[in-house]
Amino acid sequence: MAALTVAESIYLSTALGGILYGIYCVIFIQYLNLRNKAVGNTLLYPLCALFLLGSAFVAIGYAQGFFYLLRPTAPGTDVILFRLRLSTSTIYSFADLISQGVLIYRCWIVWGKHLLVIVIPSTLAVASFVTDIVLVAELGVFGPAPRNPPDWFTKLGTSSFSISLATNTIVTAILVLKLLIVHRELEGSGVKGDYLSTVVSILIESGALTFISQLIWVVLFSLQNITTGFDAVGALTALACGIAPTAVIVRVAMGRSYESRLTHVESTLHFQVRDNYDTSITTGTVGQTAQKSLNATRVDNSTEKLEKQSV
Repeated sequence: MAALTVAESIYLSTALGGILYGIYCVIFIQYLNLRNKAVGNTLLYPLCALFLLGSAFVAIGYAQGFFYLLRPTAPGTDVILFRLRLSTSTIYSFADLISQGVLIYRCWIVWGKHLLVIVIPSTLAVASFVTDIVLVAELGVFGPAPRNPPDWFTKLGTSSFSISLATNTIVTAILVLKLLIVHRELEGSGVKGDYLSTVVSILIESGALTFISQLIWVVLFSLQNITTGFDAVGALTALACGIAPTAVIVRVAMGRSYESRLTHVESTLHFQVRDNYDTSITTGTVGQTAQKSLNATRVDNSTEKLEKQSV
């Protein structure tokens, strides 16, 4: 793999971030159109916050590209770039926390609101956010002066991103497990789909995009080599925090999620059973009706005797 300079990495991050942001806008607009019809306003504020944070991250990314690529030697550029970097780090910390919160809430819903399912990922999400804020604070203390960060800073950064990755891994695994269970139940009810669409559906509904992008982020950060293109995946990782949960909620609102399909199948089966039951009553024989009346009379008599004995 050819090495990337910092300028090339920033250019790629700006270009890919713009493309991904366009996709994000389409998904978010779709969510706004569907939220009143199906999913309500429960997640309105978290998803709107994620979109605003993603928009700010992209805007700051373009500003970074402008100063780094077009004004690299202008007076004050180093200070501006440092402040912009501090801003993107802060934005990513909050976006990561909110994104994990939405996906953890999704786990809580699909697993029947069992708190034990979300205890571990919730604890890890808070721990990751705290370490992220500590890193941002320490970065502010270092200042814009160019120097190599101490070893503990790099280790703390790797640990922070690893905790966040562990959180997303657990959440993704829990959602995938539930989706596989529901998928088997659908197959048992006679609902079948092609293999490719099943895999794509599971990847979308489990929020796997966040897990994949963050895995790449952690690997490149741990290498601590500017030629690996670490800066190129910054915008992709930040936007994935908003795209993944929003895409999940849009799929639920469109009635294409697995639990929506399972609910529809169960409702259909219940309706069919009810129809068969009503038909059997309507077409029942006189003898069956008489037998039911006789049984009812016996029950009434027995009940009357018990009531008298109790008095």
